[in-house]
Amino acid sequence: MAFVTTIKDETKDEMAGRQESPAGGIGLDVYDRRVPIYLTARQFVRDVCADLKPEMRLILKFASDTDEALFLFDKGLAEYLETLFKKALRLRTTAIIKERMLTRPDKAQNYQAIIEEDTQLALWFTAQPEEIRARFTPFLQLGSNHTID
Repeated sequence: MAFVTTIKDETKDEMAGRQESPAGGIGLDVYDRRVPIYLTARQFVRDVCADLKPEMRLILKFASDTDEALFLFDKGLAEYLETLFKKALRLRTTAIIKERMLTRPDKAQNYQAIIEEDTQLALWFTAQPEEIRARFTPFLQLGSNHTID
């Protein structure tokens, strides 16, 4: 019976390092798996804002790099990352539509609406660095017994 208790206690101790700690933070192993997704999201927004015409390769790489978010964060954060993906796709689409409108005047009937949507998407993306920090902060707090000196 002591052997079973020892295994149970070891498993409980291992899990404590992977889950939220009693002090309200996470262990280093969880932090090390979560922080790359945070950094990827921040870099993605910087890349999108650089010219506001994100390449499909960039958008698909972001989707691939953040695919595990559902398992590492809550549903709300995973949905937020999906929103970043979808809005980047839409921004790419509006850029393509604007280019076509310049070369084909017959397609320019909705030009003003596309410009307004494009502007709103650009403004939304420029506000995202702060939003990313706010959304990720609760998930990246180290427990008191896992501080980095």
